[in-house]
Amino acid sequence: SANKSMPHSFMMKVESVSLPVVSLETVKRKLSNRLKSLQEIHRSHKREHEKVLQVVNSSEDTIAALEESGNGGQRYKFYKEMMLYIQNLVDCLSEKIIQIDALESEMHQIYQKQAAALLKCRKEDISTESAYIQRLSNTTGSFSSGLDGHDDKAQNLLEACWSRRRQRREAREGTGENKEHHEGMSSDDEQPPVEVAAFQDKKETILRDAEKVFEDVHEEFHGVNRILLKFAQWRQQFFDSYSEAYISLCLPKLLNPLIRLQLIKWNPLELDYLDWEEMPWFQEIKKFSHPPVNMMEPCREEHPDAKVLTSVLEKAVVPKVIGFVELVWDPLSSSQTNRLVQLYRRLQEHCLFEDDPSKVKQSLLNSILLKTRKSIDEDVFIPMYSKSHLVDRMSPQSKFQDRQLWAAVKLLGNIIQWDGLIPKQPLQELGLDKLLNRYIVITLLNMPPGTDNVQKCRKVIASFPESWFKDLKDGDSLPQLYNLSRHLLQTAHALNVNCSENTCVRETQAEVVQLLKKIKALEYAETIVQQYNLQDFKEGLRK
Repeated sequence: SANKSMPHSFMMKVESVSLPVVSLETVKRKLSNRLKSLQEIHRSHKREHEKVLQVVNSSEDTIAALEESGNGGQRYKFYKEMMLYIQNLVDCLSEKIIQIDALESEMHQIYQKQAAALLKCRKEDISTESAYIQRLSNTTGSFSSGLDGHDDKAQNLLEACWSRRRQRREAREGTGENKEHHEGMSSDDEQPPVEVAAFQDKKETILRDAEKVFEDVHEEFHGVNRILLKFAQWRQQFFDSYSEAYISLCLPKLLNPLIRLQLIKWNPLELDYLDWEEMPWFQEIKKFSHPPVNMMEPCREEHPDAKVLTSVLEKAVVPKVIGFVELVWDPLSSSQTNRLVQLYRRLQEHCLFEDDPSKVKQSLLNSILLKTRKSIDEDVFIPMYSKSHLVDRMSPQSKFQDRQLWAAVKLLGNIIQWDGLIPKQPLQELGLDKLLNRYIVITLLNMPPGTDNVQKCRKVIASFPESWFKDLKDGDSLPQLYNLSRHLLQTAHALNVNCSENTCVRETQAEVVQLLKKIKALEYAETIVQQYNLQDFKEGLRK
């Protein structure tokens, strides 16, 4: 066998070899070292993985930037074209603004001359009639004797004035409008046909010239819709740069000459005037100012052009309104005042005048207040005659005083139309202090007491807004209405003395009680109820 062939010495060596002793601690130590080594390797691999992720993210950003830079040529081309377009647009408008200013000034001048002519005619009529009646009062002659010695011009003015009144009266009777009308409540605003035709000719000439201003200019540089389309493309393609350029602040100034040119034919005081909200420029800017439907939500919330329309109205429309107020508006005209009030309310609906300290709002209010104050000072004239001339309600003195008083009452109603738009303090100062107490109440005190006097008081009180009396203490009226309240109380007393029919007296006194109740002069009302036994009205006074 093989074993038998081996040398004996070798067999002895093999038998003497022994394996080292391995303890449990040694095994654990080796395994622990091996685990630490593997954990270190894992951490190293993890760090390498994070570095790789960073490199990947950086590469993706680089790719995106490179892709965007691929449109750099297109962006540069757009900006260059836009810059050239704006430069040409500004140059064009700078050249045309001279013509626009001249046409606008011409139109304002013819409106101003027309208004001045009407005012002059009205003042001449009042002055001539007043002089005639004064002459009549100083004589004991008949109605026609007042014209004796009058110059032909004055006589012609009087006859023309009376003829116009007669024509207006017949026209009202034909339409059924005469029931609530009083002489003096319609303005003497008729113009001779020759003057009307001359005015229309000048107006049409200006409008024809206005149509020719941009006839040599491409529509891209004078069409509001085309201009806004250019800026809408910029906003849509490069929103960030559009916002950073503050285009919303520049557009109102840029569009101002174009809008003023379209507004040359606009007169808000005329009957059936062209509605500015229906004009093309308004509709285009309104559409441009609203965020597009496809605009992303963050951009919709921060839409840069949301106030462009408001700013355009402040810079183009309101200054024109101020011009009409200062130069054309007649505060004695109820129709003009009503249109102006409605216009003011519509401007408010478009978020104008939101800020109380707004300069444009204050300018408009100041112009309205100044024009109203001027009308009170210069247009109101109520002559005082002796009561012997006023007893006969058909006497020329009584009729003329009535006309002038009703004109003042009409002006009071026009002033109070501004309630809620003009602050209460200046409104009451003009309407109550300057007009009611200084002119109307003094005239009422000089007139004979009776139903006619109460009728005028009713018309005055009907113009007062209920809001003026809501926060008053029980039984107290406005301090400015003290004289009117006292006059109503004295009228009730005088009726009891002068009127022979008891039924007429009680009905008129009952109406006086109702008028006092409306202006919260409850103490005077209770005095009348108790003194003249009007018990039917006692319970409802304090409610």
